[in-house]
Amino acid sequence: MSYNYDECVQSIQQHRQKAYEAAAATTPDLDALQQSMDGFASLSKNCPMTPLLWLQYAQDTKALMEGLWMMEKSATDDNAQQQQLVIQAKKEAYESSAGILELALIEFPGCALLHLYNLENLIAYICECGDIGSSNKVSSAFLKAWQSVGRGTHVNEGFIVSDMFRLFASFLLLRLSL
Repeated sequence: MSYNYDECVQSIQQHRQKAYEAAAATTPDLDALQQSMDGFASLSKNCPMTPLLWLQYAQDTKALMEGLWMMEKSATDDNAQQQQLVIQAKKEAYESSAGILELALIEFPGCALLHLYNLENLIAYICECGDIGSSNKVSSAFLKAWQSVGRGTHVNEGFIVSDMFRLFASFLLLRLSL
């Protein structure tokens, strides 16, 4: 199959811009996000993507999943049910985003930025949803990051590695206080 890489990436960026311009008012444009996601899926099947494209793919997936669940939330008047839907939305969005980040980390196991984003997403999910049972996942993700990038071989990414340590230490302190 023949395709133009630059054209595909430009199309993704245009859809992302349209989606998040709408977000300034309320929520992202879900149709534009879906088109962005389709572009990412096509691109990732045909050629390697850069770490930045993988980050954007994970971010769009999370935003799309949350947006779809929030549409369902707005259809109910029951506050308890709405709260459950919010938690379910965050869980589904995190799981989808985490799956994409796992693929990205397979392709770029030494990318400190991908590891940091993965840790940030996981900790945000635990804090927002109160899923303390997932704390071991943070330790595992940090250990994997440490084994991949934390042994001093990524001098130009040293500040990102130090941010991973700071984030993990903050998480451990938070976990101790709960």
